[in-house]
Amino acid sequence: MANNDRTVKVICGRCDGTKQIAGFRHVSNGDCFACNATGYVLITERENARREATHDITESQRIRAEWISNATLTQVESLSWKQLVNTQAFSLWPIAGYPNLHADWQKNIGPTFYKMQDIEHSTLYSGKEG
Repeated sequence: MANNDRTVKVICGRCDGTKQIAGFRHVSNGDCFACNATGYVLITERENARREATHDITESQRIRAEWISNATLTQVESLSWKQLVNTQAFSLWPIAGYPNLHADWQKNIGPTFYKMQDIEHSTLYSGKEG
């Protein structure tokens, strides 16, 4: 950052201002490292303009994040193994406006995922010597 660049205080894009990342409570009690658990970061005005231009998530991302956040057991049990894996992968990415997406995944989808994972692995490795 050049000395003449003015800075602005903005909400942290990693934790969405919550100061913590729910999916990482096992690391430093979930404190966000991006903002040092303050909920905000200082960036240049130029960087802020770039962020604002790209901050909006796509409609597809919003729909997927909402589904993960509100999925019922019946909905989750109707998914194929591949779909379950895809929901997990999606939940690990930081999505603006959904700082607790992976925690929601763990709560709503995780139990079914882990049960199916055991079934998939036992089918895949049945009869094979280690």
